[in-house]
Amino acid sequence: MSDERRGDWYRRKPDEGEWEHTRRIALSPIRPPDWPEGVRSISIEGVGLLGVHEKSGELYWDGKPVAIRPPVRLGTFERWAAALATMGTVGTFIVELGRSAKWWAG
Repeated sequence: MSDERRGDWYRRKPDEGEWEHTRRIALSPIRPPDWPEGVRSISIEGVGLLGVHEKSGELYWDGKPVAIRPPVRLGTFERWAAALATMGTVGTFIVELGRSAKWWAG
């Protein structure tokens, strides 16, 4: 495809009928048997319904925002416990490294 034709394709605005057709075939009729009931894959044509907000980077499906869960945040106690566990692991590693290198007897 020439660059000129490719540019026209991107600049062309699809009519309402094309979007309705895309919405009808957005989901694939094939579903893996181990997926939950009601969950279907997106067809190749349906990928055109995915969008990203230009400024915020939020994901949209057919104009509706996709709900994304916030990351899990550890509380103060959990952070302290993780730090102590990390220090204990590093300390044990150093002791065992010294024993295997015969830096000290143990």
